[in-house]
Amino acid sequence: DRSGTPAGLQLRSRLDIGQLAPLFNVAGQPVGIVNANGTAKLTGPSGYRFTGNVKAENVAITESGQRFSNIHLASAIDADQKRIALEGLRLEALGGEFAGNAAIEDLSRFHVDGKLRNFDLNTLARTFMGKPLGYSGVISGPVKVEGDLKAPGVTGIQASAQLSIVPGRAPDRDS
Repeated sequence: DRSGTPAGLQLRSRLDIGQLAPLFNVAGQPVGIVNANGTAKLTGPSGYRFTGNVKAENVAITESGQRFSNIHLASAIDADQKRIALEGLRLEALGGEFAGNAAIEDLSRFHVDGKLRNFDLNTLARTFMGKPLGYSGVISGPVKVEGDLKAPGVTGIQASAQLSIVPGRAPDRDS
């Protein structure tokens, strides 16, 4: 590169979350594969920049005794020592999808902006309440969340949503 800027190191990685979890003291028995591909560059004595794509497949984790599985994520990523941004983020979980953008700055301030699509009420109810609701519908719509992780409790978080519920077929009485 004749511009004086280093070309960077091309990275292609395939990481097994289950094998990495003990290294980072992650509980919850996570499993799945994360692929990260892109270019890493040093940008000064203590700076770096990574641009590329990340894709997580068949991720599962246990939280508060509940197993969450069949989680998939794909996004472009642009990260440096101050900010991590996921652009064109697509997250599939709990039978629905989130599509949008997310970023965190200084490991404190964050924002998420996008759309929820096709989250089935009965799937969510079974997951979080242990039983179906007794009626059927699908939740979709725009959401925005931003805040400061260093603020006490949830005082530093603001959220807004314009969700709609489209009626579904009548639920099975045996569900």
